[in-house]
Amino acid sequence: MKCPACGNENQPGAKFCVHCGIVLGTASAPAWTAAPAGSASAPAPRPAAPVQPTPTPAPSVARPAAATGPAPAPAAAAAAAAPESTRKAGLMIAVIALL
Repeated sequence: MKCPACGNENQPGAKFCVHCGIVLGTASAPAWTAAPAGSASAPAPRPAAPVQPTPTPAPSVARPAAATGPAPAPAAAAAAAAPESTRKAGLMIAVIALL
């Protein structure tokens, strides 16, 4: 089957031209035609510059006033010590159970 746009031969029953990609088997001719090799043509139009989205400002969050009292004791230190004592107790029970 001969392509109506570029004139190249394609497999019988092909839906698209393997050379230019046009849909084959339609009755209407394409709106554009491929320029023969070596002919001068107008330069392709320049693509428009991409538009940068305008960043939206983040909503301001009211921050609480600084506390004037003493700082609270660190709870992380007390919580970290508890698993170690539990681990030691579990180890002692395991040793006694083996005896």
